[in-house]
Amino acid sequence: MLAVLDASMPLWKDDKYAELAAILPKLLTDTDTLVGLDRSRRVVRSRLLHLTGWLLTQTRQFEAAEVALRRGLDDADDKLDAAAVISTWCWLLLRQGRLEQARRLATTWADDIEPRVSRATPRELSAWGWLLLRSSAAAVRDNRPEEGKTPCAWRGRRPSPCAVTSLPPTTSCGPSARSPWR
Repeated sequence: MLAVLDASMPLWKDDKYAELAAILPKLLTDTDTLVGLDRSRRVVRSRLLHLTGWLLTQTRQFEAAEVALRRGLDDADDKLDAAAVISTWCWLLLRQGRLEQARRLATTWADDIEPRVSRATPRELSAWGWLLLRSSAAAVRDNRPEEGKTPCAWRGRRPSPCAVTSLPPTTSCGPSARSPWR
């Protein structure tokens, strides 16, 4: 099933919403059946529900997106998969104008998963960085410019210059970006 999900990625990356709408119900049904037979396959369903939540948020189907993200979070395999779902959930909250809730959720999760930068994997840095971006976006949109300038997890501390300058720039977002759940 993971191979099928991987094969569908060009549709996500190219915003082929009509094609995704045609295959998503079958994919979701198949992953539910798969998990019913083998609980260890929950990670596949989590990733599909995460993508579905992203798509539903993108197309402004907010209630359904929240259901998909909640289910995806329940099936998340580890804290980084969960953080990826939470990042998308924060984006959903931002799109709904629920700025304080988005900021609190992103800040809490960023604090919980903050990696030791000198030993962190790219996946850990990506998950943490996306949450910092969501927290900052919510703060700025909620007219909290001072909070938006300083990443929540670094508040009160000064990062070492090498920690900041050694990270590659991020220029894209959405399913086509390097995501922590890949």
